[in-house]
Amino acid sequence: YTFRGNAFCVAVSFRKLPALLKPGACVWIGRTAELVITACDKDYAVARVLSNFRLYECMLVNVPGVTVDLPVLQLKDRDDIRNFVVPNCVDFVAVSAVQNAGDLKFARSILGSSAESIRLIAKIENEEGVRNFDEIVAEADAVMLARG
Repeated sequence: YTFRGNAFCVAVSFRKLPALLKPGACVWIGRTAELVITACDKDYAVARVLSNFRLYECMLVNVPGVTVDLPVLQLKDRDDIRNFVVPNCVDFVAVSAVQNAGDLKFARSILGSSAESIRLIAKIENEEGVRNFDEIVAEADAVMLARG
C-alpha cells in the first residue's frame, strides 16, 4: 500500500477499484458495511457510509454490478496449490469469487497433471458469477453459492 488508511479513509489493495466505480454505486465491505459512492476518480473514491460496522484488515469488498479484473488465484494461492495441495494429494480445492468458466480453467492449469484427480468447488460470490452460472456449473466439479 502507498496509503495505509486512517479513521476517515479506507485503503484497498486493488488499485484499479476507484476507476471502476461511479457515483451512486453501492459498495459492501464484509457482510454488514454498506457504502454509496458520492464522488470518484481513477485513484480515489468518496463514499457515504450507510451502516455502522467495525473495519478489519483483509475484509472482502463487493461492488454489485461491477466486473473486477483480478486473477481468481492470487500469487499466494498459486504457491499454496503447487507446494501444499498437489504434494499432499488434497481431494478438493474451493476457488473463491469465480466469475466465469475461464477462472476454473486457470485453476486447473495451476494443478497441472493433478487436475484430473483434484476436484474444484466453484464459490460464486458476486453478480458476474451468478450471470455466468451455467458455464461455471459445466466446468466445476461442485458449486457453492456464497453470496452475490
